[in-house]
Amino acid sequence: MFRKGSLVLLAGLALLAVAVPVWADDSNDAKTVFALEHSGFDARALGMGGAYVGVANDAAAGYWNPAGLYMMAEGATSLSSMYTTGLENDVFQNYVAVAHRFSNFALGATWVNTGVRDVLGYDGTGNYVNTFGLSENMVGLSAGMGTDKAAFGFTLKGYFQGLDSEQRNGVGLDAGVQFKVNDMLTLGGVMQDIGGNLGGDNRMPVTVRIGAGVFPMEHLRFALDVERTENQSTLFHGGGEYAVKFGDDAMAFLRAGVNDTKMNAGLGVKVSKLEADYAFTGEKVEGFGNAHRVSLNVHF
Repeated sequence: MFRKGSLVLLAGLALLAVAVPVWADDSNDAKTVFALEHSGFDARALGMGGAYVGVANDAAAGYWNPAGLYMMAEGATSLSSMYTTGLENDVFQNYVAVAHRFSNFALGATWVNTGVRDVLGYDGTGNYVNTFGLSENMVGLSAGMGTDKAAFGFTLKGYFQGLDSEQRNGVGLDAGVQFKVNDMLTLGGVMQDIGGNLGGDNRMPVTVRIGAGVFPMEHLRFALDVERTENQSTLFHGGGEYAVKFGDDAMAFLRAGVNDTKMNAGLGVKVSKLEADYAFTGEKVEGFGNAHRVSLNVHF
Protein backbone atom coordinates (compact mmCIF):
# COMPACT_ATOMS: atom_id res chain seq x y z
CA MET A 1 0.00 0.00 0.00
CA PHE A 2 1.30 3.46 -0.88
CA ARG A 3 2.10 5.84 1.92
CA LYS A 4 0.66 9.34 1.80
CA GLY A 5 4.01 10.81 0.78
CA SER A 6 4.20 8.45 -2.21
CA LEU A 7 0.74 9.48 -3.33
CA VAL A 8 1.68 13.14 -3.09
CA LEU A 9 4.84 12.52 -5.12
CA LEU A 10 2.82 10.75 -7.80
CA ALA A 11 0.39 13.68 -7.85
CA GLY A 12 3.31 16.05 -8.30
CA LEU A 13 4.74 14.03 -11.20
CA ALA A 14 1.31 13.93 -12.85
CA LEU A 15 1.01 17.70 -12.41
CA LEU A 16 4.37 18.25 -14.10
CA ALA A 17 3.49 15.82 -16.91
CA VAL A 18 0.44 17.91 -17.72
CA ALA A 19 2.32 21.19 -17.21
CA VAL A 20 5.09 20.58 -19.76
CA PRO A 21 2.82 20.72 -22.86
CA VAL A 22 1.15 23.87 -21.50
CA TRP A 23 4.50 25.64 -21.14
CA ALA A 24 5.42 24.71 -24.70
CA ASP A 25 2.08 25.49 -26.37
CA ASP A 26 1.63 29.00 -27.76
CA SER A 27 -0.70 28.06 -30.61
CA ASN A 28 -4.06 27.38 -28.95
CA ASP A 29 -7.05 29.70 -28.83
CA ALA A 30 -7.16 30.36 -25.07
CA LYS A 31 -8.51 33.81 -24.30
CA THR A 32 -7.31 36.15 -21.58
CA VAL A 33 -10.33 36.48 -19.31
CA PHE A 34 -10.38 37.17 -15.58
CA ALA A 35 -7.06 38.99 -16.04
CA LEU A 36 -7.48 40.73 -12.68
CA GLU A 37 -7.58 37.38 -10.90
CA HIS A 38 -4.06 36.63 -12.12
CA SER A 39 -2.69 39.75 -10.42
CA GLY A 40 -2.70 37.84 -7.13
CA PHE A 41 -4.16 38.40 -3.68
CA ASP A 42 -3.07 39.01 -0.08
CA ALA A 43 -0.83 41.96 0.81
CA ARG A 44 1.76 39.69 2.45
CA ALA A 45 2.22 37.60 -0.70
CA LEU A 46 2.20 40.62 -3.02
CA GLY A 47 4.66 42.52 -0.82
CA MET A 48 7.09 39.69 -1.65
CA GLY A 49 6.52 40.17 -5.39
CA GLY A 50 3.85 37.49 -5.68
CA ALA A 51 6.36 34.71 -4.95
CA TYR A 52 4.17 32.52 -2.75
CA VAL A 53 3.56 29.13 -4.37
CA GLY A 54 6.34 27.39 -2.45
CA VAL A 55 5.71 29.06 0.93
CA ALA A 56 1.90 29.44 1.18
CA ASN A 57 0.64 28.05 4.50
CA ASP A 58 -2.44 30.09 5.38
CA ALA A 59 -5.91 30.86 4.01
CA ALA A 60 -4.36 32.61 0.99
CA ALA A 61 -3.05 29.20 -0.12
CA GLY A 62 -6.53 28.49 -1.47
CA TYR A 63 -5.61 30.91 -4.27
CA TRP A 64 -1.82 30.52 -4.55
CA ASN A 65 -1.39 26.78 -3.97
CA PRO A 66 -4.11 24.72 -2.24
CA ALA A 67 -1.53 22.15 -1.10
CA GLY A 68 -0.27 24.80 1.33
CA LEU A 69 -3.49 24.55 3.33
CA TYR A 70 -2.23 21.28 4.76
CA MET A 71 1.04 22.95 5.78
CA MET A 72 -0.87 24.94 8.40
CA ALA A 73 -0.45 23.73 11.98
CA GLU A 74 -2.91 21.00 12.95
CA GLY A 75 -6.05 22.54 14.43
CA ALA A 76 -5.22 26.02 13.06
CA THR A 77 -7.77 28.36 11.49
CA SER A 78 -6.82 31.22 9.18
CA LEU A 79 -8.98 34.14 8.01
CA SER A 80 -7.69 36.51 5.34
CA SER A 81 -9.05 39.54 3.51
CA MET A 82 -7.73 42.24 1.17
CA TYR A 83 -8.86 45.67 0.02
CA THR A 84 -7.26 47.39 -2.97
CA THR A 85 -7.15 51.07 -3.89
CA GLY A 86 -5.22 53.13 -6.43
CA LEU A 87 -5.73 50.97 -9.52
CA GLU A 88 -6.30 53.01 -12.66
CA ASN A 89 -9.45 53.25 -14.77
CA ASP A 90 -11.85 52.55 -11.87
CA VAL A 91 -10.55 49.00 -11.48
CA PHE A 92 -11.35 47.27 -8.17
CA GLN A 93 -10.01 44.04 -6.67
CA ASN A 94 -10.81 42.50 -3.28
CA TYR A 95 -10.95 39.07 -1.67
CA VAL A 96 -11.86 37.08 1.46
CA ALA A 97 -10.61 33.60 2.39
CA VAL A 98 -10.92 31.15 5.29
CA ALA A 99 -9.22 27.82 6.00
CA HIS A 100 -8.97 25.21 8.75
CA ARG A 101 -6.49 22.37 9.16
CA PHE A 102 -7.95 19.17 10.57
CA SER A 103 -5.82 16.19 11.60
CA ASN A 104 -5.94 14.38 8.24
CA PHE A 105 -6.95 17.11 5.78
CA ALA A 106 -7.51 20.85 5.41
CA LEU A 107 -10.45 22.79 3.95
CA GLY A 108 -10.69 26.33 2.64
CA ALA A 109 -12.98 28.75 0.84
CA THR A 110 -12.11 31.83 -1.21
CA TRP A 111 -14.16 34.68 -2.70
CA VAL A 112 -12.54 37.02 -5.23
CA ASN A 113 -14.34 40.16 -6.45
CA THR A 114 -12.81 42.18 -9.30
CA GLY A 115 -13.99 44.43 -12.10
CA VAL A 116 -14.21 47.88 -13.64
CA ARG A 117 -16.71 50.61 -12.76
CA ASP A 118 -18.18 53.43 -14.87
CA VAL A 119 -16.98 52.48 -18.34
CA LEU A 120 -18.25 54.93 -20.95
CA GLY A 121 -19.96 53.28 -23.93
CA TYR A 122 -20.04 54.82 -27.42
CA ASP A 123 -21.69 53.80 -30.66
CA GLY A 124 -19.99 53.34 -34.04
CA THR A 125 -20.09 57.08 -34.77
CA GLY A 126 -18.45 58.04 -31.47
CA ASN A 127 -21.59 59.23 -29.68
CA TYR A 128 -21.99 58.47 -25.98
CA VAL A 129 -24.57 55.75 -25.37
CA ASN A 130 -24.39 54.65 -21.74
CA THR A 131 -22.18 53.86 -18.77
CA PHE A 132 -21.62 50.24 -17.82
CA GLY A 133 -19.38 48.09 -15.67
CA LEU A 134 -17.63 44.74 -15.63
CA SER A 135 -17.94 42.54 -12.53
CA GLU A 136 -16.04 39.27 -12.09
CA ASN A 137 -16.43 36.97 -9.10
CA MET A 138 -14.61 33.75 -8.36
CA VAL A 139 -15.71 31.39 -5.58
CA GLY A 140 -13.32 28.59 -4.69
CA LEU A 141 -13.66 25.55 -2.42
CA SER A 142 -10.30 24.00 -1.51
CA ALA A 143 -8.97 20.84 0.12
CA GLY A 144 -5.47 19.77 1.06
CA MET A 145 -4.06 16.48 2.33
CA GLY A 146 -0.78 14.64 2.72
CA THR A 147 1.95 14.63 5.35
CA ASP A 148 3.99 17.26 7.16
CA LYS A 149 6.63 16.86 4.43
CA ALA A 150 4.52 16.53 1.28
CA ALA A 151 1.01 17.75 0.49
CA PHE A 152 -1.41 17.79 -2.42
CA GLY A 153 -4.40 20.11 -2.79
CA PHE A 154 -7.05 21.30 -5.20
CA THR A 155 -9.50 24.18 -5.55
CA LEU A 156 -12.81 23.82 -7.39
CA LYS A 157 -13.65 27.24 -8.80
CA GLY A 158 -16.84 28.86 -9.98
CA TYR A 159 -16.58 31.91 -12.27
CA PHE A 160 -19.29 34.54 -12.54
CA GLN A 161 -18.85 37.44 -14.98
CA GLY A 162 -21.30 40.24 -15.58
CA LEU A 163 -20.78 42.74 -18.42
CA ASP A 164 -23.57 45.31 -18.59
CA SER A 165 -26.68 43.10 -18.93
CA GLU A 166 -24.81 39.99 -20.08
CA GLN A 167 -23.98 37.22 -17.58
CA ARG A 168 -21.52 34.37 -18.17
CA ASN A 169 -20.70 31.58 -15.73
CA GLY A 170 -18.22 28.71 -15.69
CA VAL A 171 -16.11 26.34 -13.62
CA GLY A 172 -12.44 25.40 -13.36
CA LEU A 173 -9.94 23.57 -11.21
CA ASP A 174 -6.59 24.35 -9.55
CA ALA A 175 -4.28 21.54 -8.42
CA GLY A 176 -1.02 21.90 -6.54
CA VAL A 177 1.71 20.15 -4.59
CA GLN A 178 4.07 21.40 -1.90
CA PHE A 179 7.13 19.73 -0.37
CA LYS A 180 9.08 20.57 2.77
CA VAL A 181 12.55 19.34 1.86
CA ASN A 182 14.01 20.40 5.22
CA ASP A 183 13.80 23.32 7.65
CA MET A 184 15.54 25.59 5.13
CA LEU A 185 13.84 24.69 1.83
CA THR A 186 10.29 24.24 0.53
CA LEU A 187 9.12 23.59 -3.04
CA GLY A 188 5.73 23.93 -4.68
CA GLY A 189 3.89 23.78 -7.98
CA VAL A 190 0.36 24.57 -9.08
CA MET A 191 -1.77 24.50 -12.23
CA GLN A 192 -4.59 27.03 -12.24
CA ASP A 193 -7.83 27.08 -14.25
CA ILE A 194 -7.57 23.51 -15.54
CA GLY A 195 -10.56 22.93 -17.83
CA GLY A 196 -11.81 26.43 -17.08
CA ASN A 197 -14.56 27.75 -19.32
CA LEU A 198 -16.63 30.92 -19.19
CA GLY A 199 -19.49 30.06 -21.50
CA GLY A 200 -19.31 29.22 -25.19
CA ASP A 201 -15.78 29.30 -26.62
CA ASN A 202 -14.32 31.39 -23.79
CA ARG A 203 -11.87 28.82 -22.44
CA MET A 204 -9.81 30.02 -19.49
CA PRO A 205 -6.06 30.07 -20.15
CA VAL A 206 -4.18 27.59 -17.96
CA THR A 207 -1.46 29.02 -15.71
CA VAL A 208 1.46 27.02 -14.33
CA ARG A 209 3.44 28.30 -11.34
CA ILE A 210 6.49 26.66 -9.78
CA GLY A 211 8.05 28.10 -6.64
CA ALA A 212 10.64 27.65 -3.91
CA GLY A 213 11.10 29.08 -0.44
CA VAL A 214 14.42 29.42 1.37
CA PHE A 215 14.72 30.03 5.12
CA PRO A 216 18.42 30.73 5.84
CA MET A 217 17.81 31.87 9.42
CA GLU A 218 15.03 32.47 11.90
CA HIS A 219 12.64 35.28 10.88
CA LEU A 220 14.13 35.55 7.37
CA ARG A 221 12.68 34.02 4.21
CA PHE A 222 13.21 34.32 0.48
CA ALA A 223 10.92 33.06 -2.27
CA LEU A 224 11.11 32.63 -6.04
CA ASP A 225 8.28 31.74 -8.44
CA VAL A 226 8.21 31.09 -12.18
CA GLU A 227 4.84 31.64 -13.88
CA ARG A 228 3.63 30.77 -17.35
CA THR A 229 0.16 31.40 -18.77
CA GLU A 230 -0.88 30.11 -22.18
CA ASN A 231 -0.11 32.54 -25.03
CA GLN A 232 1.88 34.78 -22.68
CA SER A 233 5.51 35.23 -21.74
CA THR A 234 7.16 33.47 -18.81
CA LEU A 235 7.16 35.68 -15.72
CA PHE A 236 9.47 35.66 -12.69
CA HIS A 237 8.58 36.66 -9.14
CA GLY A 238 11.05 37.00 -6.30
CA GLY A 239 11.03 38.52 -2.87
CA GLY A 240 11.81 38.28 0.78
CA GLU A 241 10.46 38.92 4.26
CA TYR A 242 12.30 39.82 7.45
CA ALA A 243 10.57 39.76 10.83
CA VAL A 244 11.52 41.65 13.98
CA LYS A 245 10.12 40.75 17.38
CA PHE A 246 9.18 43.81 19.45
CA GLY A 247 7.09 42.25 22.25
CA ASP A 248 6.22 38.98 23.95
CA ASP A 249 3.67 38.20 21.23
CA ALA A 250 4.29 40.90 18.64
CA MET A 251 6.19 40.93 15.33
CA ALA A 252 6.89 43.52 12.65
CA PHE A 253 7.61 42.55 9.02
CA LEU A 254 9.53 44.21 6.23
CA ARG A 255 8.98 42.87 2.71
CA ALA A 256 10.23 43.60 -0.81
CA GLY A 257 10.04 41.85 -4.15
CA VAL A 258 9.90 41.97 -7.92
CA ASN A 259 6.62 41.14 -9.66
CA ASP A 260 7.98 40.34 -13.13
CA THR A 261 9.59 43.74 -13.88
CA LYS A 262 7.62 45.72 -11.29
CA MET A 263 8.92 46.54 -7.82
CA ASN A 264 6.73 45.69 -4.83
CA ALA A 265 7.21 46.48 -1.16
CA GLY A 266 5.28 45.89 2.04
CA LEU A 267 5.02 46.17 5.80
CA GLY A 268 3.19 44.12 8.38
CA VAL A 269 2.44 43.99 12.09
CA LYS A 270 1.24 40.94 13.99
CA VAL A 271 0.03 41.19 17.58
CA SER A 272 -1.18 37.96 19.16
CA LYS A 273 -3.57 36.37 16.62
CA LEU A 274 -4.20 39.48 14.51
CA GLU A 275 -2.01 40.55 11.58
CA ALA A 276 -2.32 43.67 9.42
CA ASP A 277 -0.33 43.93 6.18
CA TYR A 278 0.23 46.63 3.57
CA ALA A 279 1.75 46.32 0.10
CA PHE A 280 2.56 48.82 -2.61
CA THR A 281 2.40 46.95 -5.91
CA GLY A 282 3.44 47.68 -9.46
CA GLU A 283 0.88 45.82 -11.52
CA LYS A 284 2.10 43.31 -14.12
CA VAL A 285 -1.15 43.69 -16.13
CA GLU A 286 -0.74 46.54 -18.59
CA GLY A 287 -2.87 49.60 -17.85
CA PHE A 288 -3.59 48.83 -14.19
CA GLY A 289 -0.92 51.18 -12.84
CA ASN A 290 0.19 50.94 -9.20
CA ALA A 291 -1.93 49.96 -6.22
CA HIS A 292 -2.11 50.07 -2.44
CA ARG A 293 -3.31 46.85 -0.85
CA VAL A 294 -4.30 46.28 2.76
CA SER A 295 -4.91 42.85 4.25
CA LEU A 296 -6.28 41.83 7.62
CA ASN A 297 -5.44 38.28 8.73
CA VAL A 298 -6.51 36.35 11.82
CA HIS A 299 -4.74 33.15 12.89
CA PHE A 300 -6.06 30.99 15.73
